[in-house]
Amino acid sequence: WERRRDSVAETVKRQGPDVVAFQEVWMSQYDDLDERLPGYSWVARDDGVRHTPIAYRTDRFDVVESGTFWLSEDDAEPGEAGWDGAHQRLVTHATLRERDKEVAVFSVHLDHVGERAREEGARMVREKIMDLVDTNTPVAVAGDFNCGPGSDAYGKMVGESNPRGLVDARKAASEVEGPAVTFTGLHEDDDEEEQNLDHIFVAEFDVARQATIVPKDESADFRPSDHRPVVADLLY
Repeated sequence: WERRRDSVAETVKRQGPDVVAFQEVWMSQYDDLDERLPGYSWVARDDGVRHTPIAYRTDRFDVVESGTFWLSEDDAEPGEAGWDGAHQRLVTHATLRERDKEVAVFSVHLDHVGERAREEGARMVREKIMDLVDTNTPVAVAGDFNCGPGSDAYGKMVGESNPRGLVDARKAASEVEGPAVTFTGLHEDDDEEEQNLDHIFVAEFDVARQATIVPKDESADFRPSDHRPVVADLLY
């Protein structure tokens, strides 16, 4: 991390996003990013877990409400891996206000091992959106879903049974840039869909552009991440 943290921050700065959904951030890494990304405030837990913080520009947004929830069974202990998952998984959410308009953002990281954990996690995220967000409020659900468009978990996010009408920003965008592959840690001969793991799902937004960013220093020994950043220009 000591050799990657500057390139992570620079990759974010080059895009200049209004809101960023991070995944798999330890508290020490969070402190480094907070120092290197001035102009942002954070929605994040204050304990030592690997978490999914949301950064937002303070010159544009105020936080109306925020929180976190575990992706696990109702009777599971806090922080316990859910279903057949390998690790605890946490979702961070925030409702942000810009003048008289509000948007809701969810930062999600589904399990990389458990197929059922991914499916149940996607279902739970969808249900939480219904519980936590007003019907007409634009929603963006961004993160590492560890699944491609052909998977059951992906289908639970965008399927016909989804009452909020979430759509994949890449498929809804007027303009698409960059490769479909977002995870670069697999072998080159793997199926492209199996490497398309990171998504932004939206409702009540128009998507002007969706892009997968290939960092300038991706070929270096210490690339910013094994996942490429996925960005969307959203209009509301």
